[in-house]
Amino acid sequence: MAKVKKSEANKEASTEETKDQKSKDSVEEELVESKPEFLVEEEPETPRDPKDQSIRTLQIALGILGAVTICLAIALVILVVRGVPTTEGSGTAVPTDPTPTETTPLFGEFAVRVNPNPPTGAIVVEIHQDYHCGWCGRAEQIYGEALKTLSDSKEIDLRYMLRSFVGGESSQRAAVAATCAGQIGQFLSYNDVIFANQQGKDPGYTDEMLRNDFAAAAGITGNDLKTFQACYDSKATLALVQEMETESSAMGISGTPAFLVNGIQANFPLQSDSENPQPMSSEVLLGGLKSMTEG
Repeated sequence: MAKVKKSEANKEASTEETKDQKSKDSVEEELVESKPEFLVEEEPETPRDPKDQSIRTLQIALGILGAVTICLAIALVILVVRGVPTTEGSGTAVPTDPTPTETTPLFGEFAVRVNPNPPTGAIVVEIHQDYHCGWCGRAEQIYGEALKTLSDSKEIDLRYMLRSFVGGESSQRAAVAATCAGQIGQFLSYNDVIFANQQGKDPGYTDEMLRNDFAAAAGITGNDLKTFQACYDSKATLALVQEMETESSAMGISGTPAFLVNGIQANFPLQSDSENPQPMSSEVLLGGLKSMTEG
């Protein structure tokens, strides 16, 4: 009887151990199921093929190169449109028309007209310039004498639009002086003197230079000198100079020098690869102008 009871006791103990083991297994399963994501082991990432990485790097480099090329192309177009001087250096290079698709002629209403009464059919040559613009000085060296000759012979209707954006107030003072000289018929001679004595922006053109020195060098004397100086002292042509600045900008002229032939912007080579630009003859210049206007 005692053995039976002992056996039953052992059986009950075994049953309890089984229950405890099951309970323990259940708890472990729950712990595994509820294990935080940051404790869950991830499968190791498959190493990238070095060849694929090289291809990807090459693709990126080509993309960057393409973007840079596009930016350079856009910059070049902008420079061409703005009329940056060409690199043609031959003294025989003649003006050409770089914008054949442009059909609407533009003329400066406030331009200084060297010959107020040009003959009908004369070729209109309009120059937009700033007295502090270095390339404008070079243009004067190359074309100034030929333009004067063609204006005197009335082959062309020569006009000037004076800008003030390069040298600011100094450019404006010089433009006022030049237009005052124009009031007594001495614009071209005074214009020549300014470019022959072209100044940097600091200190720029002084009143003494413009009022006295340049006038004397241009041959302005007597009553003409008094008229010129009175005009300069009172800034009588300042409003005209300001109108030219505003109008030239409104015409889309964003750089100087700019040349318009019969109202169409043209390319006058500035021999930019030459240290000593060679003047162009009036015959060669006239031939180039006629080829543009008669074509």
